[in-house]
Amino acid sequence: MRQSGGKTALKMWPTVVSLGILLVATLFEWYWVWGLLFLFWAVASIPLGQVSIIQTVRRDESPLLFWTISVFWVVVSVLVIVNDLFPEFLS
Repeated sequence: MRQSGGKTALKMWPTVVSLGILLVATLFEWYWVWGLLFLFWAVASIPLGQVSIIQTVRRDESPLLFWTISVFWVVVSVLVIVNDLFPEFLS
């Protein structure tokens, strides 16, 4: 059964707010916000058992690739956050 447009819009408010935050963060060159987003994606993908880059990778089908992508996202997230908030730490 299809939901009406108003109910769908209310359900999707976190996504709309996130897009607005990412737009503001990009305009102000706050790259640590992008790092937080990637960290959220990495952490959220673990209990879901799937990640998506170009295609969906499921943990039960390709565990090595799944964990490689997940660890990569965590590492890149931390590096982006640290580099933006504490640039002297990585130099």
